[in-house]
Amino acid sequence: MKSASILKLHLLSFRLQATVDRLAAKLESVYKALGGKKINIISHSMGGLLVKCFMGLHSDVFEKYVKN
Repeated sequence: MKSASILKLHLLSFRLQATVDRLAAKLESVYKALGGKKINIISHSMGGLLVKCFMGLHSDVFEKYVKN
């Protein structure tokens, strides 16, 4: 049985840098908790925009932790 993790990153802040930094920390935390297995991200609406922005700003972090 595969392990699964649901990551919720729901924020009340509209500060992009703070949100992106928090997402990077969450990705690293989940990655480590899964024993170094890359993560699938499923997003909707504003979450999708956040992930696209994150990919552009931190492609190195995204490639390290997220399945392509």
